[in-house]
Amino acid sequence: MSTAQVQVYVTLHGDIRRIRPKAAPDREATLVRGTTVAELLAALPLKPNETLVIAVNNEVVTTGATLHDGDEVLLSSPMEGG
Repeated sequence: MSTAQVQVYVTLHGDIRRIRPKAAPDREATLVRGTTVAELLAALPLKPNETLVIAVNNEVVTTGATLHDGDEVLLSSPMEGG
């Protein structure tokens, strides 16, 4: 019995780009169907308790959101300023 998979596209912005290998483009990720944003984040080399803005298909989501085939995931540091 095979496990169903989904393909998502991950884009890193701002300070979060530091986790992307140099000269590497944003990437596609193949995940098991039903994977949540939290599970995707756990697989990335992020700092413990790092604060992120997470958007899936241009909608801000929580880490409990389930990812679906073709989703575009954007990870960014929160913006500050005045």
